[in-house]
Amino acid sequence: MVNTRVGAEVLVPFLTKQYGLSPSACCSFIRRGGNDHNLVEDGDRRYVLRLYLNGKYYIGTVAELHFELDLLDFLKARSLPVAAPIPDISGQTLCQFESGDETRHTALLEFAEGEGI
Repeated sequence: MVNTRVGAEVLVPFLTKQYGLSPSACCSFIRRGGNDHNLVEDGDRRYVLRLYLNGKYYIGTVAELHFELDLLDFLKARSLPVAAPIPDISGQTLCQFESGDETRHTALLEFAEGEGI
């Protein structure tokens, strides 16, 4: 369990390949909480990239990560104001990101306007 913070110089090429964002997209670290969150800006579009932290005692399986994203989709489909996941170019909402010696799961989420951003 390393959970190294990942920089924009690595994340932008990942976002370009995985989600079809432009190579000129910008990515900046927002905060580390239960996971790492990065603001992604591609032209006039804004997203949040979540990099799940490994080794959390309350997340035991990848299925639990899928459950969270499926729940967000379910709530969005019922017109509730949630930041739903955005599928990658293959239609997946949960992706894997390889960085150094670790694999992190990721999800690109809709941007929800709030205070402090």
